Amino acid sequence: MDDGRAPAPREQGWKKFVLALAAFLLVSRIPALAAAAPVEDTMLLLLPALAVCFLIGWWSGGRLALAIAWLGLAAWVLTLPATSGTAAYRDLARSWGLLSAAAFGVVCLASRDRAFLHRALSAVGIAVLVALLLLAISQGGAQHAQSIFAEQFAARNGQWAARMQLVTQQLAAQAPATSLRFGDWTAEYLQELNAYSALMVSFYPAMLALEALVALAIGWGLYHRLSRVRLGPPLAPLRDFRFNDQLIWGLVVGLTLVLLPSFAPVSAVGKNLLLFFGALYALRGLGVMAWMIRGSRPWMVAVLVVVGMLLSPLVLSVALGLGISDTWADWRTRLRSLTPPGHDGSPS
Repeated sequence: MDDGRAPAPREQGWKKFVLALAAFLLVSRIPALAAAAPVEDTMLLLLPALAVCFLIGWWSGGRLALAIAWLGLAAWVLTLPATSGTAAYRDLARSWGLLSAAAFGVVCLASRDRAFLHRALSAVGIAVLVALLLLAISQGGAQHAQSIFAEQFAARNGQWAARMQLVTQQLAAQAPATSLRFGDWTAEYLQELNAYSALMVSFYPAMLALEALVALAIGWGLYHRLSRVRLGPPLAPLRDFRFNDQLIWGLVVGLTLVLLPSFAPVSAVGKNLLLFFGALYALRGLGVMAWMIRGSRPWMVAVLVVVGMLLSPLVLSVALGLGISDTWADWRTRLRSLTPPGHDGSPS
């Protein structure tokens, strides 16, 4: 497809998409994720991305009123005043949302024949480079931004601890023994959260990039469910998720920067590369897993999902291995060739 007006296949319905949208908007409220996700209010990322999609849609022949409406909504949310003590953090979050969305708009206008993932990865890459340039010429630079996120993580953990303290006090009047055990668990978990935040704060560039990538995907999917003007093909199901095999060099460079002593001064860059590209390859591995269980009965899929959630560290490790090895093995093509026609969950 080389024209924004060209028709594209229909999107994949609303049910799964609404679940993904709700997860994106709410999952960062979970304490373990809020302790590591730089942008907790993900609307600051989603609305600019959605507004840019509608703006490009208008440029491609869509309705101007829709573009103005979404631009206005995004501007309203971005200009809401920050709460006490969060002005610096909110400025960073808003700036990143605007920067990643603007970069996506430029990429979409420049490469209308590309698939979404290529556009989104290019946009995130451009946004990261521009952000690094801005940090380099700003006072304090990247270390100042890291300290802002560290303070924000500590504040979120403290808010969670305060809520748990109220629960403990309420329990004390009814079940003193239970309240004591609950209070001990809360104190221990808060200590773990603070340690987790201290570890993850140095990964804020990779986490910002991953959050922006998800926001662009959600914005792309929502736009194509609300507008008839297509910007490109719809997002593929998870079981078909793959990308250019040359991205393996992101992991190679990351490992090189981390493992070689001569690159010790920039090892933090390598760690962030490993986290970002590792997440992409883990998602690719989950796509291979989803392909393997395609056509299974719904109850079996539900059981596998629950087991996967309970064993998430193991599942993610296996997914990462599958995703990386898929670069050379191409598991889905290899397994398809071994599956008799009519037994692979697709039409024979």
